[in-house]
Amino acid sequence: MSEDDSRSSVSSVESEQQQKQKEKRSNKNKKRKLEKNDSSNSPNKNVESENQSSVESLPKNDDAESYCDIGQNRRVTIRQWKKILQIDIREFYEDSKSGELKPGKKGIALSKEQWNSIKQNFSRIDKAIEQMENSK
Repeated sequence: MSEDDSRSSVSSVESEQQQKQKEKRSNKNKKRKLEKNDSSNSPNKNVESENQSSVESLPKNDDAESYCDIGQNRRVTIRQWKKILQIDIREFYEDSKSGELKPGKKGIALSKEQWNSIKQNFSRIDKAIEQMENSK
């Protein structure tokens, strides 16, 4: 093997390593963004910021689905599954091999009707939560 060939193979190995490092940094940044929302345990803060933004401003995941991070590695994703609109509220975990954030088993996928029912009953649910907190 010539000196040029060995330099070429070394540089290609280095570039592969650099690419992997970039991917790891990117995944860590994604995780930090999710954790950043965790630092605020105030549910009102998340609701306020959601009210100030429009649907168009929600970020998109790799499948081009709109989502909203709600803290503690949890996310609300709006998706189509078998031609049915779903509001998916799910925990995410970091894949140990790739470092990617992936959806976990813990979560629920709501139909649009179920989501609307929650929205219609929001004030009553909120009041029940307040009463329970005050009874402690």
